[in-house]
Amino acid sequence: MKKFFKKLVPRRPASAPPNLPEQVHPSPQAPEPGPPKGSRDVVMVQGNASQGKDRESQEGTPQVIPIHTPAPKKGSLNVAELQVGPSNASSPSMTGPAAFGGASNFSIDGTPNFNAAGNNVYQNVINNFGYEKENLNKKLKEKLNPIINPVKKQIYCAEGTRLQLLDDITQWVLKPDNHHVAWIYGLAGSGKSAVAVSLAERLREMDSQVTLALTFHCVKGQETSNTFQLVPTICYYLAQCVPQYAKALVDVFEKDASLHAGSIPIKEQLSRFLKPLYNIDRAQNAASTIIIIDGLDEWGTPEDQSIFLENLYSHLQKIGRIYIVITSRREQAIARAMSNSSIVQSFDLTGSYPADKDIAMALPFIIGRIFEFRAMSNTV
Repeated sequence: MKKFFKKLVPRRPASAPPNLPEQVHPSPQAPEPGPPKGSRDVVMVQGNASQGKDRESQEGTPQVIPIHTPAPKKGSLNVAELQVGPSNASSPSMTGPAAFGGASNFSIDGTPNFNAAGNNVYQNVINNFGYEKENLNKKLKEKLNPIINPVKKQIYCAEGTRLQLLDDITQWVLKPDNHHVAWIYGLAGSGKSAVAVSLAERLREMDSQVTLALTFHCVKGQETSNTFQLVPTICYYLAQCVPQYAKALVDVFEKDASLHAGSIPIKEQLSRFLKPLYNIDRAQNAASTIIIIDGLDEWGTPEDQSIFLENLYSHLQKIGRIYIVITSRREQAIARAMSNSSIVQSFDLTGSYPADKDIAMALPFIIGRIFEFRAMSNTV
């Protein structure tokens, strides 16, 4: 019987290749199929390793399938075209975070649309960014020792009052015309702090046009009157608005491990901590950044106030797009420093914005509040 079958089925020579499926060749008129110019051919063996060994032992040669991958584009990565996952990964190395292995200097365009594996990559990026920001803030708090919550006054202008003044300051904020400092001055009790609080409320509502970085109320006998904490607190909150500045500020401290904000005078604080802003591209932060300092006359000594203002001006001019609103009484040291600078826009509460009309408008409101208070007292 064996001899009979041997006659019917001829023996294949050992050197003969295995029977492969017939290949389909393109017609002469059609262009040759294949990968686009600039792409790479990735050869993948179908099946797992054990299957490959069995097949190789059975047929002599593993089945090879060519896979064409588009040439990578430089500079950006369109997430709309990227679907990373086990179902469509070109090879095991393209699954999960390894998809970005060795990548650098790229940006992600479009709306993120990651599958299960890609979500891990995206989440890792977000987590790493949050961790880095938290780490930077921790170092800045340690070295700058800022006042974390300097806002202590919540006295607003009465409804319908100081509207012209607030409108004028708001207009200055939008078009400062090379005036980097707005000085609002007046007598004691003229409502400077109320104007500062109401202005801050307005600026927060204008967050698409400006960024309010800090409102700092100076109060004698409290931590906000500490000479060594005003500049560090300003720099800390600027760093929250400009991430590049946060990193640059940390670099300043890492280069000099002994440096601490509280150990150097005001002039050096301004120089050391504001100079890193010179080299930061503010075009990435299109909105102007505003800082409000209320009651500067209650901070430090007259000499401290003069040193602070005179050295601050030159830095603001070099930095650009950072503007400071200062309220105070017309004290001699402050008035002299303000008058000698061409970058200061003054707002006189007593002379230019008399409170007569405002008092007349506010009187019914005040009387109404008094009656409300009495009514509540009688019910208790």
